[in-house]
Amino acid sequence: SNLLGQGKKDKITALLRSSATFLGIIVLILAIPLVIVPQPLLHLLQIEFHQSAHSHHTMLWPQVQLCFIYLWCYFLLDGAVWLFAGIFTAAGDTTFIMLANGLTCWLFGIIPLYVVLHMAHIDPSTIWAFPVCYATINLLCFIARFRWGPWHRKAASLLPNIS
Repeated sequence: SNLLGQGKKDKITALLRSSATFLGIIVLILAIPLVIVPQPLLHLLQIEFHQSAHSHHTMLWPQVQLCFIYLWCYFLLDGAVWLFAGIFTAAGDTTFIMLANGLTCWLFGIIPLYVVLHMAHIDPSTIWAFPVCYATINLLCFIARFRWGPWHRKAASLLPNIS
């Protein structure tokens, strides 16, 4: 919002790039406990997996790993959405944020998950694919709005008139 208030709309792309770098660092750090070495997190959550070949826990391990991977992907995608949401908020384009988040969540997350859970027997880990799909579509909506949306005009109307 400071860049818009100072009339430096041309610097927003650089701001977005540096914010994406920061998000990338956070997501890489999150990859350690969620994707690369999840065993300490499982231990912290008191989830024990026994090495017995006949144990249900042996079958559960790949599903837990997949859940963590989906969760990590969701953090990446949703974090990127909120980078754009910050810019749109500063430009006064908050109605789009409300509509896009609400509609994509319901149309591509909650309703499809509800239908699939009642019609098909899916693995518990597959449930976490739905938030990733919703977040992907939501991010694509925000990217499209950033490139072609009316937030540019709204931001221009916020610029101070310097005579």
